[in-house]
Amino acid sequence: MSFIQASRDAILKPLMTVAGIVEKRHTLPILANVMMRKDAERVTFLASDVEIQISTTAELSRTADTAATTVSARKLIDILKALPDNIDVTIRVDDRKATLSAGRSRFTLQTCRLKTFPPLKPIMTGQLAFVSHKNSSATCFRWFTFPWRFRMFATT
Repeated sequence: MSFIQASRDAILKPLMTVAGIVEKRHTLPILANVMMRKDAERVTFLASDVEIQISTTAELSRTADTAATTVSARKLIDILKALPDNIDVTIRVDDRKATLSAGRSRFTLQTCRLKTFPPLKPIMTGQLAFVSHKNSSATCFRWFTFPWRFRMFATT
């Protein structure tokens, strides 16, 4: 199934936004991945390090179906950076692998199951920080566990 069809730069921009919190060495291997969720033409990229979760959305698809997968963030970024500027990239997702095609190049990445990706849910009452950048649709959520109060902050 065709997952993403866009230029290299259009994919790399939102991916670099969320990949800042992805660590190379982590106790949970799924935290080295970025979750990509497709709803019609919109693709949401989501990364987490258990404490912080960053999400951004971009219109990167030409098909109107729904799907989701996780792939290694560092490997995907390295492949995209190695490609020439403004080349069209297609990412297809089948069963347990994602295939990235650009020009005559083709790369296969292993995917992980979505249910192993950690959701951001408060375990006890806490404080939620919401940060939004003016020039981006990225959002960042962070939970602090202070049992005596709950506050929500919003900045732009």
